[in-house]
Amino acid sequence: MLASMKTGTKVLCGFAVALVISIVVGLVGYRGINKLASHVTEIGSVQLPSVTALNQIAKGQLQVGYAVRGMLHPKMMAAQVRQQQYQRFNDGLKQGEAGLKMYEPLDRTADEEHQWKELLSAWESWKKTVMEIDNVARQKDQLIATGMKLDDPKVLELDVKGMEIAASSRDAMNKSSSLLD
Repeated sequence: MLASMKTGTKVLCGFAVALVISIVVGLVGYRGINKLASHVTEIGSVQLPSVTALNQIAKGQLQVGYAVRGMLHPKMMAAQVRQQQYQRFNDGLKQGEAGLKMYEPLDRTADEEHQWKELLSAWESWKKTVMEIDNVARQKDQLIATGMKLDDPKVLELDVKGMEIAASSRDAMNKSSSLLD
């Protein structure tokens, strides 16, 4: 059949086959680009902001943890050092809360929503314990400001209380950190 065709017809058939192949390749490419564009949009508008917000929460928690360590350390009693620890504590809480507010309005799957609710519960539990530590540290500072020594029984009692609360705070932070991960 091909031998009996004129050369012009053969050339036109070749161009027709090449055109069909080009159209198929173009459609497949177009479909792939559209699919890729939707993935890029999801990454940019949902996933990246989610990761950023969750990272901010984790960083805030770490800052509070560092501050708590300094607030409980008996060798870190200089007024300027104490003020820095309280500032770090407050800044860390604000950073974590800002991350929570940033994540709240974002779209989530049903599984993510369940984990989010667990995280909020763990966050509140952790926050309650660190606020107790803050309270104990400030009570200790008040006693020291009145002239009590670090080895006074009242001060030592607050140190023990702060360390007990810190143990439960560490457990609460570990739980919320694992949920953040």
